[in-house]
Amino acid sequence: MQEPFVSVTFDERQLNGVLLLPERAVGVVLFAHGAGDDYHGEAPQATSGDFVRAGIATLRLDQSSIAPGGGDGSHTYFVHADIVQLARQLEQALAWLKGNPATRK
Repeated sequence: MQEPFVSVTFDERQLNGVLLLPERAVGVVLFAHGAGDDYHGEAPQATSGDFVRAGIATLRLDQSSIAPGGGDGSHTYFVHADIVQLARQLEQALAWLKGNPATRK
């Protein structure tokens, strides 16, 4: 399955991800991957494939490179993460999905 990469930009930051769309999607699942997760690895690909076969789009975002205070995205970031900031990133990703012509239907 070809995986089209996308970028979601907000607050002068960019989150990279993979958007998979079935022909007639009935919804979308947003996955936020962080430290230790490989958003384009074998397990996330398989999970996304299952959703797509069921008619549900998936957006897998890589949040590991975004860290408060200029951190490096390492595991320490998620131990001391600013949950409000992480939630804002997901809200922005949802707004991006709503504004994307391929996913706003």
